[in-house]
Amino acid sequence: MQHEKSSTDDASRGSAISVIVVLMTVATAMGVLAFWRFSESDRFLSHVIVEMESVGKSASTEQCVDEVVKHAATCEAMKSLCDASAPRWMEACLQGQDRTAYCGTLGDKPKATSFGFTACRDRHVDRRTKKACAAAYRSIATHCDAVAEGKQWVSSSSR
Repeated sequence: MQHEKSSTDDASRGSAISVIVVLMTVATAMGVLAFWRFSESDRFLSHVIVEMESVGKSASTEQCVDEVVKHAATCEAMKSLCDASAPRWMEACLQGQDRTAYCGTLGDKPKATSFGFTACRDRHVDRRTKKACAAAYRSIATHCDAVAEGKQWVSSSSR
């Protein structure tokens, strides 16, 4: 007995190929869109870092926190990238000038896990900016630890 090709077999095979082509086209379009979105996000985040370096030259540490929270609230990038960039924004701002005197006024406060909690609460940060505020204070703690160890923090614009 031989199996004869029927027109339904050809139609099924043609439908399967059409579905595969459509899926590949959709996957390619989604990949291109994701790459474009990431590229735009990277451009925005790089711009913010440059801006924070400039702001840091004249801003107090608390003003740096305010700027980080502001940028987190208006971030045009993907949320996960915004959250991950907050410590870099804060570090860029802190490196704008010598923070040794400020760090000296903090004493052991940055060593506490609750460091910055009250300050973030007092800023009335919302769900979108809560992580950025906490990250800013963790960056202050890291920066002040480095200052206490005598490490030099140099502005990237002067490297």
